[in-house]
Amino acid sequence: MLCFPNAKRKLALSKCFTTLQRRVNGDEKKENFVSVFPEVLDTLTNSALYSNVPKFSNHFAEVMEFNVLKEKRFRPSIILDTYTTLEASENLTEENLHLAKILAWCVELLHTSIIINDDLMDSSQTRANEITWYRKKEVGLNAVNDATLVLEGAFILLKKYFSNRKAYLPLSDLFRYINMMAAVGQSLDWKSNINGDAIFAPFTMDKYKTTIRYKGSIPFVEGPFRAALILSGNGSESTLREVRDVNDVLDIFENGNVRKQIGNDISEGKCTWLAVQVLQNGNEEQRRIFKNNYGRIGDEFEEKIVAVYRQMHLFERYLAYRDETLAYINERTRKMTPSLRNASISLVENIFPL
Repeated sequence: MLCFPNAKRKLALSKCFTTLQRRVNGDEKKENFVSVFPEVLDTLTNSALYSNVPKFSNHFAEVMEFNVLKEKRFRPSIILDTYTTLEASENLTEENLHLAKILAWCVELLHTSIIINDDLMDSSQTRANEITWYRKKEVGLNAVNDATLVLEGAFILLKKYFSNRKAYLPLSDLFRYINMMAAVGQSLDWKSNINGDAIFAPFTMDKYKTTIRYKGSIPFVEGPFRAALILSGNGSESTLREVRDVNDVLDIFENGNVRKQIGNDISEGKCTWLAVQVLQNGNEEQRRIFKNNYGRIGDEFEEKIVAVYRQMHLFERYLAYRDETLAYINERTRKMTPSLRNASISLVENIFPL
């Protein structure tokens, strides 16, 4: 049962829950995941670590309400689907399924902290059709501190729910690894756009693949998948070697969202698969238009870049390559055990909007 010290705080937590329910309305899988949110937030805001700072609870609730599950994220589904696929049927108890949901929230908090910092570093104006957290009048650079609070919230949950289980240390190590790899990717990404000016020299396919692996694939795909492997008792190095090939070939697709995400990528001057294709394969005029407009904020600049992409048929080429890769993954997973194959296929289905 939740324990609320005052009516104001109860209202804040209720508002958070209502907001999340609205964001996942109609998605039964995510509604099931969100159902444990009141317990998660109560655990975090009632922590003895800051029991002497009563006003902090409302602030933490506001950070959570504004930032978590703002987009149609697939990480909770990766964890829950992978866990239920790999775990022995006799172990799929109500308690263990509840722990899987808690673990999914731990991962979601970790990634929320990464995203808050990423938006600040990139000077991103919007996320999910709302202003970014740091742009709120009362937030600003305090977003850096809020990102730290959310990150440590993940470790508070891990300690409370998993410290008496053998998965605790492997999960803690994995979370530190994910956060470090995301920081490496952020550093690589930053060097492509300094002070708002796109730096085209390092726009190569090798640079793109390295950046997206550290900043995208490891935190957003491989990390959640490995967390579910650990929870289900399948986190051995041999199992990781089996699925690593699947994770590696998914790197290039930036979570399957090339059509949705090109706007921010263009204005922020990102080293993307599309950008590399223009610089490596475009004609002189196409490269000139690209360099004059890429990394600039404004619909007129984005329209010119997208026009070049369409001239080069890059969207069609991208989707064709995606289909070839999916066929490769399907063939590669045939060699796996049935449960691991099903988990790997489920991972792919959660990433790609097929």
